[in-house]
Amino acid sequence: MEVVEKLKVRVFRYDPTRDEKPHYETYEVPYEKHMRIMGALNYIRENFDTAFAFRSECDLRRCGTCGVQVNGEPKLACWDEAQKEMTIEPLSNFAVIKDL
Repeated sequence: MEVVEKLKVRVFRYDPTRDEKPHYETYEVPYEKHMRIMGALNYIRENFDTAFAFRSECDLRRCGTCGVQVNGEPKLACWDEAQKEMTIEPLSNFAVIKDL
């Protein structure tokens, strides 16, 4: 039996049309070698909640659209490697429209 390593990903969630206040949800995401933060975010949207919202554009570290805070540090989701445990939040200098 193959043991699959999992990431613990805690994400900021907020939809002003239905949520009274922001909250966090935690997901277990299967780890893949050299996985980026974006891979974890895509997995969550594809496998747990298709309404999960985040921005991405180029996937080449050029535009900065996918900027998020991971464990309190600004990161590019398309470029920075996923960590075994992550709390992912929106950047503090932008207004939250929905989720990240």
